[in-house]
Amino acid sequence: MIFDPGGPVESEPSVVVTHIQSEISDICGVDVDTEFCREEIAKAIEFFLENDHKSEFIESKTLTNLAAQVLTSIGDPGSARRLMLFSSGMVKPSEWVVTGDKDVWVLNLKEITMQEDASLELIFFRGVQLVLDSIADVWDECAGDGVLGLRHVCLAAASLLGAPRNSKAVAMLSDEIIDTSIAKLAQLKRERGWESVPFVLNLDF
Repeated sequence: MIFDPGGPVESEPSVVVTHIQSEISDICGVDVDTEFCREEIAKAIEFFLENDHKSEFIESKTLTNLAAQVLTSIGDPGSARRLMLFSSGMVKPSEWVVTGDKDVWVLNLKEITMQEDASLELIFFRGVQLVLDSIADVWDECAGDGVLGLRHVCLAAASLLGAPRNSKAVAMLSDEIIDTSIAKLAQLKRERGWESVPFVLNLDF
């Protein structure tokens, strides 16, 4: 699959092109420069499907994976990673009464521990930091005055340790996961010039 920014432009984009372009725009926003670029990425995927994909039914996940591959191939791995995070449901917006009108984004830690090679704590913590790097701009508009909800904190800790969820070791690692998230958000505050640090909310309670 080759992305050709100099290819011909059709006057009426197809349903597939419109869908993919909308998905990229909604999730990645201005990170993927210009509407023309987003449309050409969508057309490259459509061309690939028409010529190389035998099935008439294409799952949305397949389209997302292809879009991420194109973004990576043109030197935009950040947008590719963001596209995968949001479309997979690993990160999504939410509303909680206790947070008032602050922007709440929930990170499902269970998704990070599902991969076999993510059983090591070092890889897990690096994964959490990478996710926060990828989604940091969701708090730019509110200057950091938002909320990060962490779901399945205890489950993730128990999976990493192979220990009962009510054990002391799991409780300690759960606290470390939360502290690491707080520290990373504080780092992002300095780097992005936020006025506040997003509050970290443990959704296990």
